[in-house]
Order: sequence, then C-alpha cells, then structure tokens
Amino acid sequence: MRDGSKLAGMPPLQIGKGVPQPKKIRNATPKFPDIPPGTITRGGPWVGEVLVDRQGFVLEVWSIREVGFNPPFPAFNRAVVDSLRQWRFEPLVLNGQHVPWCTTVSNFINWS
Repeated sequence: MRDGSKLAGMPPLQIGKGVPQPKKIRNATPKFPDIPPGTITRGGPWVGEVLVDRQGFVLEVWSIREVGFNPPFPAFNRAVVDSLRQWRFEPLVLNGQHVPWCTTVSNFINWS
C-alpha cells in the first residue's frame, strides 16, 4: 500500500480483506537473462506488492523479497518486476465505482 494513495489518486483497497481479486486478463511471464557462470542462488520465492489502478493496469510494483544471488544479479529480479508491470486485470467495481487496489504477489518464482 506504501504510496498507493498518492499514485492512484485515492486509497487503494487491500485484496484479501473481504475484497476478492479481480480476474487477470493479461499475463506476462518473465524473460530471464542467462545467469552468469559461477552465480549461486540462495533460493526462495520472489515476493512483492502490486498496485492496480481503476482501469486494471499495474501502476507500481514493489519488491518485498527478491531471489538472492551471489554475486548479486539484479537483472533477474528486474525481469520479474518488468513482467508484473505488463499484467492487466478487470477493473474492481465497488458501489458502482472503479477503485484502485493492492495485493501481494508471492511464489511467483521459486528457486528453492
């Protein structure tokens, strides 16, 4: 929810608190770069938060937990965020009005 009100123009609803997530109508899978030789992953899921506007477009993606690499490999996690920004949802309608909303995305990619 972080800066949701400022970005969306009004407070976004939190999905999962009695508010069902609208249907995803466009998906995009990450286009991962080749992992450099000798790079080791610490594993675990990528976890983040997405803010969706009144029309169903993803306004912002925040990483909460990224897949860790040694040495660091930010291009991998950037690919996840870039794909989430391409998702699209049916608008969320509450009391006859389209409203922005926010939800957590987890287990999007799991390297454990």
